[in-house]
Amino acid sequence: MLPGRRRAPVGRPEVDVAVGVVRSSDGRVLLAERRPGTVGAGYWELPGGKIDPGETPAQAAVRELWEELGVRVQELEPWRVHTHDFASARLRIHLFHVRSWSGDPTGREGQRLAWVDPRQPAVGPLLPSNELAMTALGLPDLMAVARVDRGPDGPGNLMDQIPTLATRGVRLLIVRAPDLASAQRVQLGRRLMRVSRGTGLRLVLSGTPLEALQSGADGLHTGATALSAATERPPIPLWVVSVHHSGDLARATALGADAALVSPVLPTPARPAHEPLGWDGLRRLVEAGPLQVFARGGLGPDDLGPAIAAGATGVAVDIDRVSIPAVART
Repeated sequence: MLPGRRRAPVGRPEVDVAVGVVRSSDGRVLLAERRPGTVGAGYWELPGGKIDPGETPAQAAVRELWEELGVRVQELEPWRVHTHDFASARLRIHLFHVRSWSGDPTGREGQRLAWVDPRQPAVGPLLPSNELAMTALGLPDLMAVARVDRGPDGPGNLMDQIPTLATRGVRLLIVRAPDLASAQRVQLGRRLMRVSRGTGLRLVLSGTPLEALQSGADGLHTGATALSAATERPPIPLWVVSVHHSGDLARATALGADAALVSPVLPTPARPAHEPLGWDGLRRLVEAGPLQVFARGGLGPDDLGPAIAAGATGVAVDIDRVSIPAVART
């Protein structure tokens, strides 16, 4: 759960709700529109509702999906818990992945339903308390990681590659520029955002939360060392972190990260002193928690299949490994 106050703001109660993520075979997510006459009428949200006294969150999710949609849940997996403050209440939202279900989803209470691409929902507006979840659900399975060094050619070379990355299945680019000054990283982020506009490529800047915000980047990347010093989730829509072991992963989960790059999975010259996890080690880390994990270290686009077989969401590869066209699933 995201860190926050233990008590709701004065005059506002805390309300626990259970929410189910129902996905179609092609990766679309089911949303429901709030009915006229209800709080938030006209907003779209992931289906769910309040947890009744005596219910567990999982029981509430199963009940709500049946009552609201006629969906019979056969397999439910806890995903994440976070809080969101509305003017009238603080919601504690318990999210579940519905791994197996039956029935034909129908708005049994008169609400409209829609199957949407979580990256670009065709309906809206989205209920604000659902925005974090939808951002995480929209992550692609192929990410690229680029390092920009000092010198006039570094930023230019990367910007020249943006159109090619987009045509080769990359939908998210993490940019690292540790040797640049803070103002230079912000400027780099702004230039890359301009170049990538209209390509479908999202930019995640490695640095501080303020740098990511000032650059207008789509998200923030935090390395394992900075993660160890973090005490709360940064105010960023998309937060990706790097982790190397189970302790890092547990901390990232507790702080509310959206995704973790786990490395090294295979031997890599960049980390010769680190024993590679291997596919079995990656599988054990994935099974240890609900966070979306991307395999990294010694990998290329062709390793997407083994990574997914190990339970990862996808792979994060160095930009120079994206040399063979690869089509991402989302």
